Amino acid sequence: MTTAIRPDGHFLSATNATATAEQLAMEDQALRVVRMPLAQAAIQNAATRPKTLGAAGATAEAWREFDEHLHEWGYEMVLKAICADSNYPKVLHHLYGPAHEWFGHKVPACIGFGGDNVDVIYSVFALDPYSHFELQGQCTEPAITDGLVEVCGNLSLAMSLGHLDWRDVEFDADGRFVIRFGPEPAAGQKNYIQLKRDARFGFMRNARADWDEMPPAYRIRRPDPPTAPPMNDEEIAARAALYIVDDIPATHYWVAMINAMPVNTLVSPAGGSVIVGGLQQRQMAFGRLRIEDDEAFVVNVGAGGAGYPGLVA
Repeated sequence: MTTAIRPDGHFLSATNATATAEQLAMEDQALRVVRMPLAQAAIQNAATRPKTLGAAGATAEAWREFDEHLHEWGYEMVLKAICADSNYPKVLHHLYGPAHEWFGHKVPACIGFGGDNVDVIYSVFALDPYSHFELQGQCTEPAITDGLVEVCGNLSLAMSLGHLDWRDVEFDADGRFVIRFGPEPAAGQKNYIQLKRDARFGFMRNARADWDEMPPAYRIRRPDPPTAPPMNDEEIAARAALYIVDDIPATHYWVAMINAMPVNTLVSPAGGSVIVGGLQQRQMAFGRLRIEDDEAFVVNVGAGGAGYPGLVA
């Protein structure tokens, strides 16, 4: 297996697979679009919903940080709007991540909502149920411990319509792979996911048991010709304005689900499902804690045979 990435105009770094020309271009466009009046108006419109839904239970500390997080939310949704064009698919990395600087760019936080895990690199690309796509990639050393390629049917990426576990992907001797997507049944094909009618996004979660582990290097290719021209900034802003407001109810559902739990309890681990949403082929336990400065909540867990165990607070 190779130990480095070969910079080639798409990949810009030999040691960081997420540093791609497409990534920088999407970030640049998002910074332009999020400042446009239509996007700013949508952010303000979106603010009325959590203020109404969460007014009774939110703390004063939470409201002090509300505006900052709302603008992070808006930036994330603009990035999703840019990435959502299945005619010209691109792999968007760091979907959930903190503010950072690279290649001379200051990139704002893209946290939004999703229970982001600092051990995980979250990446997404556009799909549609009528076309064909090829996710080309290469794993380098040290490789990630755990990974999942999932087809999602909604904006919050919680509705699973198919997935492929990293342990089932076939690689060549150099760690390269191609995962294909299409409307036809798999019919025994390896490295293939059938696209169901509501397919919208491909979503990758690459978990690292050690932060020295390298996420795979990805490219997405659409063999079919595009059916529409690329979207301009105004069209992206109009799409983002819908996304910014539309995903608030789904976010409220997940927050309300946690807030409905008894204080200082953990539920038993369970896997995700298409009906409830969440991680596929993973076990997850939710908890709600309320402890004082001089208190501690102790969680005793074993690895349970998992390649990657984690605890996110």
